[in-house]
Amino acid sequence: MNTLLKLSLFLLCLIQVPAFAQTISGLVLDETKQPMIGAAVRVKGTTVGTTTNLDGKFKLENLTPGNVILELSFVGYINQTKTIKPKTHKH
Repeated sequence: MNTLLKLSLFLLCLIQVPAFAQTISGLVLDETKQPMIGAAVRVKGTTVGTTTNLDGKFKLENLTPGNVILELSFVGYINQTKTIKPKTHKH
């Protein structure tokens, strides 16, 4: 019996949206709120991606402005997707 744990992600994303590119950074935690070291974070439909560091943090830079769908994966867990919407700044 395959007992994959559902990946419970607490993805804290900060988005900076300059004129022509955006940066997404965040933190990937497991269901016990521990950092997930080496989790794969990829922009869906692209080859853009990275892995989380020793603190579970990641950063993706120079992304096309607009909504981004992130795909997150880790061995032994079910893959997850998360839609990230840029924050709008009120003047």
